[in-house]
Amino acid sequence: MSMSRRPARSWAPWYASGSHLAETPLPEGIRVTLRGMVQGMNASFRSFGLGLILAVILVYLILAAQFESWLQPFLILLAVPAGLAGVT
Repeated sequence: MSMSRRPARSWAPWYASGSHLAETPLPEGIRVTLRGMVQGMNASFRSFGLGLILAVILVYLILAAQFESWLQPFLILLAVPAGLAGVT
């Protein structure tokens, strides 16, 4: 079975329905796989997550070397997002 979307529509409802089909128990010998743009989006999200984790680790190590402490960089990394959000 193949599903396609209208060009002017968003991917979100289509992805939700495809994901729902992939999780539904199906008869023996039938399987649902998400391909095309959805497969590319999933790969991009995994790469983004890995890049974000590596960036935080790199910033932590640079701050640890700069402050010569293991605790202060951790506190800075926790305080900066709160400060950007306006928490005082």
